[in-house]
Amino acid sequence: VFVRSTSSIEVDLIKIAHSMNKFNVLVLDDDFLSLTTTYGADGEGYQEIHKKCLLEVLKHTDCLLAVNKLLAAKYSQIGIIKKTVLTNTIIEKSELYHTRQTGENRDKIRIALYVNDGTSCMFEKYIKPVVPLLYEKYGDRLSYYFFALHPSLDDIKYPIDVHYVPHLSYSEFKRYLGTEVFDIGLSPLDTEGFSNFKYFNKYIEYTLAGIPAIFSECPLYTQVVKDGENGLICNNTVEGWYSALCKLIDDPLLRLNIVNESQKIIYEEFNANIVLSKLVTDLPEYTQYKAPAVKI
Repeated sequence: VFVRSTSSIEVDLIKIAHSMNKFNVLVLDDDFLSLTTTYGADGEGYQEIHKKCLLEVLKHTDCLLAVNKLLAAKYSQIGIIKKTVLTNTIIEKSELYHTRQTGENRDKIRIALYVNDGTSCMFEKYIKPVVPLLYEKYGDRLSYYFFALHPSLDDIKYPIDVHYVPHLSYSEFKRYLGTEVFDIGLSPLDTEGFSNFKYFNKYIEYTLAGIPAIFSECPLYTQVVKDGENGLICNNTVEGWYSALCKLIDDPLLRLNIVNESQKIIYEEFNANIVLSKLVTDLPEYTQYKAPAVKI
């Protein structure tokens, strides 16, 4: 089993395994071949050598194990891979935080937004224009918490209540999301290229933390989010985000129902028994395949 393999040593290893008639499984959860040299906040980008290594790994892959059907379809064609299997992360019940939603509005509505790559383009395009509109309607009732995101709001004439959360380790981040009292999570995402082939980890993380969330209408999120049931889906327009935010701000009972439904789905469909049973059924080679003895 090769996981996110983009190094030269993994190329050598999969070639050796292939020559020994091993059944090689490659696990992917991101569209690495679409990453640009400018990707990421560190400015280093994604080196072309990693893409070349991944392409070589794909040539010797028997089965692609992916978390997104669009990703599986794209890479199985690139590598001429005969078999693809879809899987999900495993969620333990102990990871679920009890939601702080009560079905009633508090004095302050706390809104959370975080990014993974340090960029703020989606915020600047869709969320920032909504902030003054919300202030005009709700005044100082709203508080914004930004993770890994530090946009300038100096050009907004209103006294926005904004908090910048410093970098946290992943375990600290999940604990912070789950123990602080957040009412709404935001997940804006563009609808082209790399974004279509990611994993819907923000849906998982907001749900674990007990936070009802709003997601962009895109192929990634519509795979898992049913609008109005376990989240809100909105158009990637300023009007769409404004409307969705107002809907959740004005309806605390809807927020409670959404997070209850999303946590129910997570517990029922992402538990170890379900995920592993499906994996063994879809990929029987895990328990049945035996490579013939080969002198190497």
